[in-house]
Amino acid sequence: MKQLVAGPVFFAALLTMTACRRQGPAYLQACTFCANADSAGQDHPDSLMGYVWNRKVCFEDDSFGRRMNFTYCTFLDTAVFTDASFSQSVDFSHDTFRQPAYFDDVSFAANTHFVAALFSHYAKFTNLQSTGNVGMQFDDAALPDTLDFSQNPALKCKIDLTTANFDRPDRNDPSFEEYIRPHYLFLYNTDISRFKLDYFHFRLLLPDSTITPTLGIRHQRISKDEKEAMYLSLLNNFKQNGQKESYKRLDIEYQQFRWRNSWRRWFVWVPCIWWNFGYNKEYVFIWIAGSLLLFSLINAGCLRLLNTQVYEAIDPEKLKDLTGFRKRWWYSVQYTANIFFRLTLDQSAMRFERLGMTIYFFCIYILGVLCLGYLANFILQK
Repeated sequence: MKQLVAGPVFFAALLTMTACRRQGPAYLQACTFCANADSAGQDHPDSLMGYVWNRKVCFEDDSFGRRMNFTYCTFLDTAVFTDASFSQSVDFSHDTFRQPAYFDDVSFAANTHFVAALFSHYAKFTNLQSTGNVGMQFDDAALPDTLDFSQNPALKCKIDLTTANFDRPDRNDPSFEEYIRPHYLFLYNTDISRFKLDYFHFRLLLPDSTITPTLGIRHQRISKDEKEAMYLSLLNNFKQNGQKESYKRLDIEYQQFRWRNSWRRWFVWVPCIWWNFGYNKEYVFIWIAGSLLLFSLINAGCLRLLNTQVYEAIDPEKLKDLTGFRKRWWYSVQYTANIFFRLTLDQSAMRFERLGMTIYFFCIYILGVLCLGYLANFILQK
């Protein structure tokens, strides 16, 4: 810990810590806190409630032998609990972390509370160690921008993030009733089934690399397969918990991810506007109505040419006089519908004398076949 600022009670307690402190900005590293409750001297009191820590606080490699109370503390700089060991429960409720908080490689033997805690932009909970079914409570907590729960493949405790505080005005847009600044979760090499969350307030963080403890400071590349595994694990989590809307949101993002990481990357917009990746099959009716209207408008200007030199769908005698707008529009709609809703082409009606108009004709025909297929699928599924 660097310099500490608090009330008179703190300064009295500070006298008991001089053996653990280094000169200058103080760090309490590799100390044993109340490891033996029957001993005459203590390295540290069991309560640090209400302290304001002005500078970086470092409890790295520390051991806490009894229940610790850090409630109502304010950490104005970085808080480091890396490799700390808590033999009993620890309470960080109502704490304020103004800078990143590090709880990586921490060992918990009992429940840990972050009730109503306020985090800044980053909190790290990697490689957590627990001796039993330990719970981590984030009830009413203001979560950080990024929560790093990576490297927890054997996580024993359930972590419920849905009870956090999501009413902060800087993250909500009342006009759209949307959570505009979701919290990013890094869940690489982690048992995602142990988490409870939604996809309204959270998003998966998928960086291209990460620092793995066994590799020291070297970066480990995260492959496409590993990213897909995170998607699939979280999708299964939502499915098991019956979270249909969260499943839908994540599945759409997952399908976009797959399209962007394949040869189809330039066409990711196609399934999006066609039927929203399968979640809005009723879009087919909009496509049918819109296509008929658009093609009919175009065909009204070249109807006689299409019918005589590309594909004859109407008796040419009927198209000799197209001076009236209503008559031209009627035959244009008739011609377009005849092509659009046709499954097979009449060989005797084919002309295909103009290449450009032939390509245009087949655009109408192929789009119509696709719409008919999706319309049949929509009706059968109903």
